[in-house]
Formats: sequence, structure tokens, C-alpha cells
Amino acid sequence: MVINLAFSIFILFCILENSNPIEYKGSFAELGEFPYVVLLLINKGMSCTGGLLEPAWIVTAAHCVVDKQNKKFIPEDITLEKPFEMNNCVNIIEMAGDEWPYKDGGEYRSCIAAGFGDLGKTKSNTKLKKMNVKALHGEKSCPCTRRYQQKRLVCLKPEEGCGVCHGDSGGVLACNNKAVGVAHVILDKRQCSALEVPENFDCLKETTVSFFIFTCPLNDWMRQYVSSVPPTPESCHSLTIKSCKRIIFIT
Repeated sequence: MVINLAFSIFILFCILENSNPIEYKGSFAELGEFPYVVLLLINKGMSCTGGLLEPAWIVTAAHCVVDKQNKKFIPEDITLEKPFEMNNCVNIIEMAGDEWPYKDGGEYRSCIAAGFGDLGKTKSNTKLKKMNVKALHGEKSCPCTRRYQQKRLVCLKPEEGCGVCHGDSGGVLACNNKAVGVAHVILDKRQCSALEVPENFDCLKETTVSFFIFTCPLNDWMRQYVSSVPPTPESCHSLTIKSCKRIIFIT
């Protein structure tokens, strides 16, 4: 059964011209290093990333499996053929149940982003890659966001060669070995614009900002269906979204 409470989270792309390919500063993962990462193969060559929360539950970006343009597409038809069997290479990741650790305002938090996304504008990818990133959350922490959005998003510090790319959508942001976000959108901070033109998009430019949905406000909603998800902490209750339309479960 698939919970029909989600609507799309769109991976949007902006046009960035760059004649010289930027070097990807991450690396390829070792076998079993990120056993919770799931590759989702969609039709027409599209792929997404997901996170395994329980043997029969995956969390990913809703746009990866919900097609609002195709009215014949029925989300309820999406299901796992059978639960995953846990081993050294296949295992779950816990959802974080703590508030964001503020110190003197919006502090950078060291996290890891892993996914099957491309390595830049000109380099497609089929291997699991990983990257150590600096994540921010809170008021005035992320560019191109309004105040209410700042409370519901986590962004990565813009650095050349760092960031999520096409195919990483739906992957979890892991901090202290727990999931705190789901890959959401990529923006050009110079214009605060996003366009669906992946072939012209260089996700590794310093002017590109990667955003994740902050899952803390959604814990209670997720907990209704995945019992291992911890309750929403008190500090996140004021941010709670009544119906989640940015992430989706596959079970």
C-alpha cells in the first residue's frame, strides 16, 4: 500500500552556461558504506534516490513517482514487490528526532549526501556517490527563501564542485548518521530561479544552492505509517505541515 498523502516535489533546474566542466569534489561510495540508499529507476531513463526507513518502507521525493501531468498514472499502483532483506549491504537509516542544533544563529552542520545523481553538467553517473557537505537551517540561513520557507528547508553551503545533481532527488541528508532531510530543489542564487532544463544545468557551480526538505516538522505525519520514526520534537511543532506534499512513502 502506498500512502496517498503526497504531491510532487519538483526537481527544478536553472540554465547555467559553463564551457569548462567543474570537478566533482565528492567520491564514489564503497560497497556497504551507505546500505540505506536506494536507487529508483523511473521510465524514460529517469532515476531518483531514496532512503530505506524500514524493510518495507522507502522515503523519496514525490515527483519521482507521482506524475501530475499524466492523468492515467495512478500513484496507488506503486508498491514494493517484497520487503528488503537486511544484510551488510542493505539496511535502514533512522529518522532524526532532535531539533536543529543552533548555537550562535545558523551554524553549519557537517552532514553527508549520498545518491545516484550526475557528476555535473557533462558527466552522467550510474554509481553511488557521496559527499561531505555543510548544511544550514534557520532564519536567513538559505538564500532565495521566504521566512516561512526557511523553517521548512535545509540548504547546503554553496561551494564549487559540491551539491546534489539530477538523479539525487529524493535522497536523504544524513547528519550524525540520521536522516534530517529529503533532496528537494536546486536554485541559481543569483536570480533565485529554477528551470526544468537539466541538459543545460551545471549543479556544481558555486552559484548553485541545493535544498532539502527539513523532515523534523513531518515526523508525526510519517510516524502514522512508519512506527520507527520518532515523534516531532516540541521545537518543530510550530512548523508542522498538516498534509505532507513534498515527500512520499513506498511500501
